[in-house]
Parts: sequence; C-alpha cells; structure tokens
Amino acid sequence: MSALALHWMVLTISLANVSLCLWLGLTVLLNARKRDWGILLTGGALLTAAGFFLYHAVTFSAGIERGSAFFNRSWPLVWAIGYTLPFAWYLVMLWYAGFWEQRGAMRYARLHGYCLLSQVSALGVGILLFATTPLPLTHPYPLAAFLAGPYLGPLPLTALFYVACIALCISMSLLALRYPAPSSVWMDDLARRRALPWLSTASLLLLAVGLTLAAVLLWVATSHAPHVYGMLPADMARTALYADIGIIALVLLSVLCLGQAVVSFEIFAGKPLPRGGLRRNWRRAILLSLGLGAVTAFGIAAHMPAIYAVLLAILLIATFFALHNWRSISEREQFMAHLRPFVSGAGAYEALLDAASPDIDAATQFRTLCAWVLGARLAHLQAIGPYAALVGQLSYPEGPPVALPLAELLPQCEQRTLGIPVDPARYAGACWAVPLWGARGLLGLLLLGEKRDGGIFTQEEIEIARAGGERLIDTVAALHLARRLMALQRVRLSESQVIDRRVRRTLHDDILPQLHAAMLALSVHAQNAEALGQLADLHRNISDLLREMPGADATPLASHGLLEALRRMACEEYAGSFDKVAWQAQPGAEAHAAALSPTQAEVLYCAAREVVRNASRYARGDDPQRPLRLRIRVQDEHGLAICIEDDGIGLRPDTASTHGAGQGILLHSTMMTVIGGSWTLETEIGEFTRVTLIV
Repeated sequence: MSALALHWMVLTISLANVSLCLWLGLTVLLNARKRDWGILLTGGALLTAAGFFLYHAVTFSAGIERGSAFFNRSWPLVWAIGYTLPFAWYLVMLWYAGFWEQRGAMRYARLHGYCLLSQVSALGVGILLFATTPLPLTHPYPLAAFLAGPYLGPLPLTALFYVACIALCISMSLLALRYPAPSSVWMDDLARRRALPWLSTASLLLLAVGLTLAAVLLWVATSHAPHVYGMLPADMARTALYADIGIIALVLLSVLCLGQAVVSFEIFAGKPLPRGGLRRNWRRAILLSLGLGAVTAFGIAAHMPAIYAVLLAILLIATFFALHNWRSISEREQFMAHLRPFVSGAGAYEALLDAASPDIDAATQFRTLCAWVLGARLAHLQAIGPYAALVGQLSYPEGPPVALPLAELLPQCEQRTLGIPVDPARYAGACWAVPLWGARGLLGLLLLGEKRDGGIFTQEEIEIARAGGERLIDTVAALHLARRLMALQRVRLSESQVIDRRVRRTLHDDILPQLHAAMLALSVHAQNAEALGQLADLHRNISDLLREMPGADATPLASHGLLEALRRMACEEYAGSFDKVAWQAQPGAEAHAAALSPTQAEVLYCAAREVVRNASRYARGDDPQRPLRLRIRVQDEHGLAICIEDDGIGLRPDTASTHGAGQGILLHSTMMTVIGGSWTLETEIGEFTRVTLIV
C-alpha cells in the first residue's frame, strides 16, 4: 500500500473517531436526566478520547515519515490512555450495572471489590511513575525506562502486568454486564438485556485494542535499541503504521457499538424510553463523520492547498444538510400521516346526526394505531370508570372482550408514568400497560404486547399511543353520550308536542265551552257584571294563546318536505303578522333539501321558524302600525342556504335581553353547529335584520 493511501486511511479513521466521540460525549452529557458522576465519567472519557484522536490526527497530518517521530514522542501517553480507557470502561459498566447503588443485590460484588482495589493500586503506581519523569509530549522518550526490570523469558514483567490489568478490566466488565443488580426503573432491565450484545461487543473490541497496543509496544521495545531516541527504521515505521490503523479501527468499531447502545436504548440518559430521532441522528452523524473525515484526509494527505480541502468540506456539509432536511420533511409527513386518523373529525358529526348511521369505526382507528404506528403484535384498549359503559374494550387483533385484572394496576398509575410492566400470562399476552389520562383523571389503560420486529417501544411511539388512545376514548364516549342525549331530546320533543296538542284540545274543546256557558248564565244577572267581565278577559286571553300556539301539524316535514313546510309556515301561519311575505327558491334547492337527514331538516326548520317568530314579535318595536315585510330566499350554493330578512327596526341588545330572543338565537345557533351548519346574523338598527342558515 502506498504512503499516500496509508496516510489517508490513518487520518480518515482518526478524524471519524474525533467526530463520533465528540458527538457521543456531548449527547450523553446534554441528554442525561441526572448528571451524576457516572454520566460525567462517561462523557468525560468520550471527550478525552476525542481529544486524543485530534492530537493523533494533527501529528500525522505532517506526513507518513513523521510516524516514527510521533511514536517516539507520544507512546507513553498512548500506553497510559490504553490502560485508563479500559479502566474507565470498567467503572462505567459497574455504575451502569448498579454496583454503586445496590451492591448487596449484585452477584460477585466482593470479586468486583477486589478487582477495583487492584486496579486502583496499579493506576496509582502509573501516576507516580509519570509524576517523577518529564511529560513525553515534547521530545522522544526511551522505552527502556518503562520496560526495565525483571523478565519472564524475553518478556518484561511490566508489560505482562499491563496486559493482565487490561484483560482483568474487560473480563470484569463483561461479568458486570452479565449479572447486573435489579433495577426499579421501568424499562431499565429490558434496556440492559437489549443493550448487552452491543456493550459486550464494545468490551471485547476494547480488549483487542489493549492487547494489540501492548503487543506493538513490546515488539518495538524488543526490536529497537533501547537507547536510540531518533526515528524508527523505515520498515518498522511502516509496520507500526499498519498496527496503528488496526488499533484506531478497533476503537472506531467499539465507538460504533457503544453509540448504538446509547441511541437505541438510551442506557446512560436515565430516560424510560429511547427516542427514535436520536437513533436517526446517530446514523446521519456516522455518515457525516466518515464522509467529512475521508474528504479532509484526502486533502491533507495529497498536500492540496488548504482552500481546496475547505471547499470540499463545505460542499460535503451543504449536501449533507440538504439531504438531512429532505429526510426530516419526509419523516414529518409520514408522522402526520400516522396521526391524521386521530386528529380528524372521524365522521363524528354524521354519526351523531343520523340515528341509523353506524358509530365511529373505532376498531379501524385502533388497528391503524397498533399495526402501522406502534407495530405491536397485540393490544387492548380498556376504558375505566364512567367511560367503561360508553366505550368498553377494543382489541387488536379483533376478538371478543377478555377479562383483564385492571384493578391491581390502578394504584401504580400516575400522571408521569409512561408504562407499567405486566405479566403476559395474566393480561392476555400484553407486556406493558400505558395509563391514559383526561381532564377528569384516568380514562383507561392501553395494554401493549411485544413489537413485531422484536424491538423496544420508543418514547415518541408511546406518546403517540397515549395521545391516540386518549383521543379515541374521548371521541367515542362523547359520541355515545351525545347520541343518547339527542335521543332523549327527541323523546322530550315528541312528548312536548303531544302535551301541547292535549292542552290545546282541552282548552278548545272543554274549558272554552264551559267559560262561554258560564258567561251566558251570568249575563242574565246584572249584579254579576264584574264577574262577567273577568270571565270575558279570561276567555279572550285563552283564545289569543290558542292562536299563538302551533297547530297540531307543527312540523309537517314528513308530509310536505322541508321547503314546502317552510313556505306554508311563513306564507300561511305567519301571513297575518307581516304586510308582505316574499318567497323565493332556486332550482335544485328542493333536491338538496330532500337529501338532508331527518335531524338536519328538523333543526333547520325549527331555526327558521324561530327567526320568523322573532321578526313577527319584535321587528315593529313600539310602533304596531309600522309597515313590515318579510323576504325568504332559498339558495343552493356550497350547501343549502336559507336567508330570512325583514325591514324592521333591527335587533337591539336590549330587545334581545328583554324579550328573551337572545336565548333562542343561542339555542338554535348551537343546534345548527351540532348538525354541521352555521347561523349568521346581520342587523342594522332601524334598517333590517338578516339571518342566514347554511347546511
């Protein structure tokens, strides 16, 4: 391999290590929920590794011929980092496994204690050795100073002790990962089991790094004259560079494994669930680090002018961020597509208006949530409390309701709890229970099985599941409650009409004839003139009341249709209340009106009748002789629109509050909103009042 290729390869891997270690270190420090000493140690070790590889890249940027000079200058530092990195890894793994918090519950805790004591002793000896000698960063340093002493055959005991310390750290790290202390944090044990292969692989790679480094240093010490301070011979320098490429490549692989565990399970963040965005950003960071490292290393190795290397880096970064934005927009659109079934109206208006229409297809929405958003094998949505009678239970895959012992989970439900682990044997295959909350407290529980791909639910997925489940329970419960209330309202309306007809018939057929007979009987006695006058006033009041009450056919929608019923109401029933009534209907409006549901037609008719009644009562104001004309137009434009206009005094706030017209407007405008329509009021004092009803 040519010197240019070797130089480019070393710089590419070294710069990639700088970028990835820096990204991981800052991610651990910035995203941790609680920055205790374990988090600080992890982030500090990663940032230290980034600084070392930065020093490594800067030193090698001068050319391959400087390789031996770099080795002679910095090998003690490399050796020290080669030991402290595995030891720091061991400390982090002990912290992650819960050794410092629950030492008594951890297997082999005493063995870990002995190992820590020996490693701290070795570290103290190394620190003392470095403290009594000059720092090896400014001039070559003899290997014999560190490899002198007793030998075991051709190998110095110090080198063997170094290898034993590294092997002990890594093997004990694997033991701590294999037998951690039990955790009380939700999802922590599962995250440990899922992250175990990645962390174990990273441990083995670090073991390979330490052993390879020890072998290289031992080879150099035994092959090179111990008192030579200059550059290594050319053949040894090339071999050392091959070994250096292998070592930093192993470090890169271990960083990739560690990063996969960090972003996939957030093992150091202290969060109950990983975030999918962090994993996507990690993949993009890998691509950017490798690409930018390769481009920059090529410019440096080929001795290109600095401006060319900078331009290449700028082009790569600009292209990367353009692709990053494109992928972010695509992911956002996909995210919104998943959420759209839960934020749309879901046909609630149609299901509410037509008593014969089916309910909201909650099963389809729940299946979409479980299959496409969460990717769960099975799920159960169970409403709790007053919502249970309205919603019941939804299951995926669909099936009959199953009995779930939810009462024992209720004490564990809190507002901040994302989920509760449950026994699949007792909860129909579900592994996790997600509490669903509303304004009045606990709505229900969403029980989830394992994911189809065997992965772990992310925090975004659980939050979407909570929002979707809460919206689904709330929508279905509100629909059922509203339909029941509307059914009761229809019953009350029918009962009211029956009572009105009965009262009218009783007044007209029984009470008025009796009053008339009593007046005839009293008229023959002059001394009863006062009583006769009172009876006459009572007879007149009852007669006026009968004229104002609607007839027996108050809403003749079934026999005449909506438009004909409106025309008869305005032109016949209220014809005497106006000087002129004008009726105008566009062609095609009749077909549109016939397509309305019975509830829509009834609400529209009652609203129009309320407008006409208010105009007949209040439009003249205090002048009963004021001319008053009524105009009704029915249009078929973007829906059925009924415009009712009079040329009266206009609707004044005091008139509405005094006569109660405002309450009628509020009632009927609300009912128009319920059926999916609108009520628009336009008025000008002394000129006109115009009300437009649109469905």
